[in-house]
Amino acid sequence: PIFHKGFIFGEYSYGNALGTKVFGVPILIGINWCILVFITGFIADTFFHNFWQKILLGIFLMISLDLVMEPVAPVLDFWTFKSGLATFQNYLGWSLVSFPLHFLYQKLSPKISGPFPFHLFILQFLFFTILLIKINSFDTYGLLEAVEEVNNQVREDRDWEHMVGRAVLEDE
Repeated sequence: PIFHKGFIFGEYSYGNALGTKVFGVPILIGINWCILVFITGFIADTFFHNFWQKILLGIFLMISLDLVMEPVAPVLDFWTFKSGLATFQNYLGWSLVSFPLHFLYQKLSPKISGPFPFHLFILQFLFFTILLIKINSFDTYGLLEAVEEVNNQVREDRDWEHMVGRAVLEDE
């Protein structure tokens, strides 16, 4: 797999579940970031009037959602961190990327009305939380170990294919 070695989020690789990729990044990742900024920015708007408090709450809400997404993402083949788990660097990266996006959101102050952003945030949070609970409840049956074994085999197969491909290119 292509491991993104960025200093922002750490070393990770996207799976195939999120669809078409551009430069190794699924298009849905960008779309999801936009949606998350809009819904968390809107929620922050309803709780605070202070510009900086809105930005901080927006960042906090995004990181809260990421905390429940990260353990589920490898199982759903969204992405996998090379170390297996998301590190502190990932959450720091979310803060660093979220800050200018929320700053821009608050400066542009888009007019969104209705409860939809709340509903979408709650649904995403519940979706990943329920999956996380379900996955952890299966752990007693050893299914997480089985999933991890399959993920490791896939990684080894991809590494092997990459090495074979490199060897073929070098021979030509």
